[in-house]
Amino acid sequence: MSGTDAVGQLVAQVERGRELLERIEGVRDPVIGEETAQYLGELLRFRHFRRYYFELEYDWDKLDYLQKVFTKVAERLPGDLAAFQSFLGRLRQLEGGSA
Repeated sequence: MSGTDAVGQLVAQVERGRELLERIEGVRDPVIGEETAQYLGELLRFRHFRRYYFELEYDWDKLDYLQKVFTKVAERLPGDLAAFQSFLGRLRQLEGGSA
């Protein structure tokens, strides 16, 4: 399997997971916040970059923008995950389990 095929499969898996999360929205607390999800969506749309990977001229403004988006995701993701972990702990307590 080529690297391009592997990336395509990974993107497809992420998109299926995103679709599942959207369907169960409101049933439980989100794993990631809406803002983080929007930034991750922007990064997912960048997958088309691979088509231009061998070009000599890059769109440096777009790459700079995506670096900023990635930084925002990296800043927000730990807090989002901690909030979801707290939600799971509350569920365990409601069910009489140990947190």
